[in-house]
Amino acid sequence: MDTKTKNSEYFREVKICWCTYICYIDILQKFLGRFSMDATASCGFGLESNSLLSEEGEFNKIAAMVFNPSTWRIFNFIAYYIAPRLCRALGMILPSPGLRHYADIVTEVLKHREKTGIHRGDFIDLMIEARKIPDEETNAGKKHALEDLTVVSQAVVFLLAGYDNIATTLAFCCYHLANNPGIQDQARMEMKDLMKQHGNKINYDAVMEAKYLDACISETLRLYPIETSFNRLCVKDYKLGDSDLVIPKGMVIEVPVWSLHRDPEYWENPSEFRPGRFLEDKHNIRPYTYLPFGAGPRNCIGRRFAMMTTKAALAFLLQGVKMSVSPSQRHPPELACSPIILRPKNGIHLLLQTIHENEE
Repeated sequence: MDTKTKNSEYFREVKICWCTYICYIDILQKFLGRFSMDATASCGFGLESNSLLSEEGEFNKIAAMVFNPSTWRIFNFIAYYIAPRLCRALGMILPSPGLRHYADIVTEVLKHREKTGIHRGDFIDLMIEARKIPDEETNAGKKHALEDLTVVSQAVVFLLAGYDNIATTLAFCCYHLANNPGIQDQARMEMKDLMKQHGNKINYDAVMEAKYLDACISETLRLYPIETSFNRLCVKDYKLGDSDLVIPKGMVIEVPVWSLHRDPEYWENPSEFRPGRFLEDKHNIRPYTYLPFGAGPRNCIGRRFAMMTTKAALAFLLQGVKMSVSPSQRHPPELACSPIILRPKNGIHLLLQTIHENEE
């Protein structure tokens, strides 16, 4: 899924989604999430969610249920994390109605694809092919139900991650570009120069060659990693270096991504927005101190799609508007209390000025 050819095909879908949104650019923050939903649903599942044109649409309502949980849902989430067996014994159900609805939609798409034989080369097709492998190799029909559940779970994760992760990263990146006009101008000039090399168009190759824009996004993810931490299960006893500390098999290890990304031992002036950390100073980054997408075999499955979509949206945005910070915007942005992902509490407030074609 993360091949250059596949992402190049996805870029066309992302561009179509963005062209729909450009007419509504004056209310940027409100629609970033809807753009992300449309792009992810189209590229990954062949679905037209029409999140912009239908404010009360099904996808918007489901997303609101998932990413704006009630206090009781937050309590359930924390309780499940601390004592999952006890919660199950008490009949506490973690998945929200929104998540179950997403799962139902994905299941219907899977059934329709298998029945009709339609092939789009997207995420759903890859999952269908992956589901066939165990049956072909082992003829273990009993595993089929588990495979169905696994496929649906991965698809739901991909859809939700694409929706809010991309939108939130875009929002924080726009804030820092607006707050640093020099950096914003440099990113815009980079895209202008690349457009000249590609027929005065923003295409997939031009976006992928935008190294400075890539660094801006990477620095945004350092300051605001979508997941502030992730965990791993220790599968065997492990002795830490020359110390006497042994991590026993079965222990859950929490990796504090937020703390690592802002630790002055690893990052000079960690609170500053400095894209150069990922350009001329990239060699100074110590391994495993930058983990916005996790690490190892269970890192984020959609990381390259997320980066491509985020870069594409910013490339189009920078050519269309100049951004500045609204007087109502807090510095730094206040963060929402959420057990799922990091988000700005009251959105990001920007002032946008349209760039005309003859404007330098």
